[in-house]
Amino acid sequence: MKLEEIIRIADVAYGCDQLVLAYFKEPEEKHGDGLAKFICEELQETFVEDAKDEDQLVEAERVMESAARQLSEVATAFNDEICKR
Repeated sequence: MKLEEIIRIADVAYGCDQLVLAYFKEPEEKHGDGLAKFICEELQETFVEDAKDEDQLVEAERVMESAARQLSEVATAFNDEICKR
């Protein structure tokens, strides 16, 4: 499986005007969506070209799940701060 295939899967799931794919194809351009850029960069940094397709997909899922947990923890911290006030 090629990295672009992984990026395209993420891009379709993200659903915002092909911004994940835009950051993949034109990484130096400012496309106006930091989260799409983050997704693209995380997938690129963790991609192992010679891995089996299934292993690549499992790793991509692991990376995105980890990011989702971290984002959730940040959101919870903001909510906790609101509740203190």
